[in-house]
Amino acid sequence: MPRWFPILILALAACAEPFAPPAELEYGVGFGTMPAATRDAPAVSGRRGEILISGVVPTPNGCQGLRGHVERDGRELLVRIIARSRAGSPCEEGSTGFAYQVMARGLERGAYRVRIFHVYEDVEWPASLAFDEVVSVR
Repeated sequence: MPRWFPILILALAACAEPFAPPAELEYGVGFGTMPAATRDAPAVSGRRGEILISGVVPTPNGCQGLRGHVERDGRELLVRIIARSRAGSPCEEGSTGFAYQVMARGLERGAYRVRIFHVYEDVEWPASLAFDEVVSVR
């Protein structure tokens, strides 16, 4: 074995990145305060370490309390946008929708299956799968 071989091994070990567990998922969900007119499929894009989502959740009327939740399971991101009826609040009748934006951070580079569900509580609307595709994070 050449004399420089142990030095090369030490140099390579010093340059190697240490093993680190996956970063903690951070996310934020924001909602528009006024009903939105469009109902296109959510727009989803991957960027460096994050996934950005913007969409509109259809609702049976303008009296909805809204919240969002994001979970990560390996290379899958599950987003739930939840509309809950605010009974007793005066509101216009008729179907409408509210804009939302989601930002999920702390993602490693690679492909993620993103599934977005619109879920309804205290209303007779079924949950719907609004988006189910693979998105690349750089």
